[in-house]
Amino acid sequence: MSNTLSAHTISQDFPAGTVDPGYTFTITGTLADGTPFSTSSQGTDPSAQFDLQPGTYTGVVSKLGVASQPSAPLVVPVPTTVTLAVPDPAQPASLT
Repeated sequence: MSNTLSAHTISQDFPAGTVDPGYTFTITGTLADGTPFSTSSQGTDPSAQFDLQPGTYTGVVSKLGVASQPSAPLVVPVPTTVTLAVPDPAQPASLT
């Protein structure tokens, strides 16, 4: 499952010649087994996709020294079931 970290944007003046470096997305937290977790990425849009394992996370979006407030914690639960393919008991097997 893909999770999205995004931020609202506002306009802010910078000195002439300032280069737009894009957004930096930082996610920190703890995996379900207690292991600390941290990742970051960069992009030109104010949102980015992450595939997060079970655990608890918060995220921050920053650009040119301006950062969003941290997100509310996101809890990715440990799956309680897994879906697997099994033989259809209503159909005969095929032997050729």
